[in-house]
Amino acid sequence: MSKAGNTFGKVMIWFLAIIIVIVIVGAVLYFTLRGEGATYFVQYGNETYYVNSVNAELSLQTDTPQEFAVRSLTGGDVDYTVKVVANEANNFRFSFGDELHSLYSDNDSLDDYSDLFALQKNGDGFCVSVPPRTSVEDLIETKYGGDVVIIDELSENTPYFSIVVTFENGSINIPFTFMGQVLIFVEGVTVNPPSIVF
Repeated sequence: MSKAGNTFGKVMIWFLAIIIVIVIVGAVLYFTLRGEGATYFVQYGNETYYVNSVNAELSLQTDTPQEFAVRSLTGGDVDYTVKVVANEANNFRFSFGDELHSLYSDNDSLDDYSDLFALQKNGDGFCVSVPPRTSVEDLIETKYGGDVVIIDELSENTPYFSIVVTFENGSINIPFTFMGQVLIFVEGVTVNPPSIVF
C-alpha cells in the first residue's frame, strides 16, 4: 500500500510541476506580447496577425466573403477601425483622362477601397469580399468612374491592396492579392477558330 501511495504522490507532483510550468510560460508570453504592443491581433483561418509586426501576404478568394476575427489578449471587447486601402509599398501609375495618377496617392479618400471590397465590420471581426471576375484595373475604373490606362506593368503575385486594422496602440497591415487581379475579363466576344491566324 505504501508503494502505491508513493507512486501516486510522485505522479501528482509531476502533474503539478507541469501545470506550474505551463502557467509560467503563458504568463511570460502574455506580458512579453503585451509589452511589445501586441495586445490585439487579427485571425484569418490558421494565421494570426499581431499589432506592429511584419505580416505575410495573404491571397483572398473571389466571390466568397472572407471572415476575419479581431481579438484581445485580455479577452475583452476590442475597439478598432478597419479599411481596405491602396498598398503604398506596391504603388504604380495610371492615367485617367488627361491626368496621371498613382494607386497610392496619400489621399485618404482616393486610397480607401473599402466599399469596392464590400467591407463589413461587426463587433468581433470583419468581412471582406473580392468581387467575382474583377481585376485591379476594374477596381480603379469603378473608383474613378471611367476608363483608366495602366502605365506600369502589374503582377499577379504583388499585393496592390492592404487591409489596415487600427487599434489604440497601433495597427495591423495585411497586404493581399486575389485571383485574376491582373487579368482582363471580356464578355460577349466570339472568335471563329478557322479565322485565327498565327
